[in-house]
Amino acid sequence: MATSPKKQRVLAKVSVPMNVEIREPEFEPLASLAALDLERLKKGNHKIEIGFIKGGCCRKLVRAVIKDGMVTGCKVEPCKESGKEGKMPPELLAAFDKARKKVADGKKWEPTPISELVRSSARMRDLIIIGGGCIFICLWDFCFICCWEPEPHCFISDIVVGPL
Repeated sequence: MATSPKKQRVLAKVSVPMNVEIREPEFEPLASLAALDLERLKKGNHKIEIGFIKGGCCRKLVRAVIKDGMVTGCKVEPCKESGKEGKMPPELLAAFDKARKKVADGKKWEPTPISELVRSSARMRDLIIIGGGCIFICLWDFCFICCWEPEPHCFISDIVVGPL
């Protein structure tokens, strides 16, 4: 019978000030956005695929949440590892929330017509950063992407940067 792994003993805890850089995530919109049936999306509730956030271990699918033609938010596909076993420690969640709020600077995603969203890369960026809470966080020489929707989750980037 397999035994559960023994919890490692904490030897010490330290607080280290560090520079943290918060960047805009790279977004790759789907080419199919130009072919959307905008009239059909004006009625009812929909979730449509709009593109991918790049920079993690793999591209993550982004879906816009639409109600009666208005984009009300977005959801970013979490990594498989961000299930129950991969819950973020409360300290990391608090740090991520602080960074997300600093970037949002009091802004809240306002429902936007789907027609405006597909025409404007700036609105698409706002949807991902403000509506989905996605930010690219770099500290030391490592970066990772964190998104708030559908629930807080982060994935490590394959991008390594030089000193900040």
